[in-house]
Amino acid sequence: MDIFRHFHSSWNFIDQSKFEPLVPGDLDSQPAGVFLSYKEQLVLFCVQNLESAQPHDDYCEHLELVIIVFGGCPPKGFRFIQPGTLHCA
Repeated sequence: MDIFRHFHSSWNFIDQSKFEPLVPGDLDSQPAGVFLSYKEQLVLFCVQNLESAQPHDDYCEHLELVIIVFGGCPPKGFRFIQPGTLHCA
C-alpha cells in the first residue's frame, strides 16, 4: 500500500505529457512477452468492448489504459487523472 500512497502524493510532480507505450524489451519475461505479439488483437478487443455498454466506469478505464499501454488511442481520446483515495476494505 505504501507504493500507492507515494504514487498518489507524487501525482502533481509527474509530467503526464511524457509517456511511452510498451516496446518489445519491456515484456521480455514469459508469459508477459506473449502479449506484445498479440497487441493489435488486444487493442481491437478493447476498442470493441468500449463501444458496448460497460457496467462500471472502472471497466472502461481499464480498457482505455490497455489501449494506451499497447500504443493505441482510445476512441474518446485520453487524459490521465489523479488516483483516487485508497481503501483497506
